[in-house]
Amino acid sequence: PDDTNRQLTEKNLAEKKFELDPFMYKASHDLIGPLASIIGVSNIAQQEVEEETAHRYFQLITQSAKRLDSILSELLNLTRLNNSQLSLEEVDLGALLHEVVESLKYLDEAEKMSFNVQVNHQRTFISDKSLLHSIIQNLIYNSILYRNQDLEQPSVSIISSDQRYGLHLCIRDNGIGIPERIQGRVFEMFYRGNNQSKGSGLGLYIVKTAMEKLDAHIELNSRIDIGTEIILKFPTPEPTKEMVT
Repeated sequence: PDDTNRQLTEKNLAEKKFELDPFMYKASHDLIGPLASIIGVSNIAQQEVEEETAHRYFQLITQSAKRLDSILSELLNLTRLNNSQLSLEEVDLGALLHEVVESLKYLDEAEKMSFNVQVNHQRTFISDKSLLHSIIQNLIYNSILYRNQDLEQPSVSIISSDQRYGLHLCIRDNGIGIPERIQGRVFEMFYRGNNQSKGSGLGLYIVKTAMEKLDAHIELNSRIDIGTEIILKFPTPEPTKEMVT
């Protein structure tokens, strides 16, 4: 009876999720256009308005609209992720890591960051390149966002290695760290550890969802003012007809 109830609950949740995804996609997509208009008008107003108080209010409007725009974009990415099929192919992980780092290192927040990429694995790596890109980009962006600004050189290291079960990818930074009391919740949807959190609360949830889709495992170790280490464990998939050749 308990198993039957659990299966029914899981089936109902899956059906509700199937119904919700198209709505979330359409709503997010439809809101992005008006938001872009608000941001554009607000930017023009900041250039034309001279009164200091009004200028500050338009800045706040722009900041809030950009934040909402970021959340909607991530919701779109999440619905695409939920509905996409795995596309397995041989991935040049070293090239992918350098591509992601190059795309992020010129952010204002990354100005003093040092990036260290070490590709130590020898085996051929089979995965979904798009999902992998999303996972790595979200994690490195978090290391940049939550860097320790008191350090002369905040840093992040990305190191790959072969393991018995597959491939290890370790992303380690010397950032502000995550309090132990909330470490079990950081992968929840929309969870933000405190009011100073700058993200949308979706980045790590997207990482977790993508990892589950790849049948991979994620571990987090973090200490306040020391930094955070995230270990991604990818199994070696069996070649299938889904593989891109």
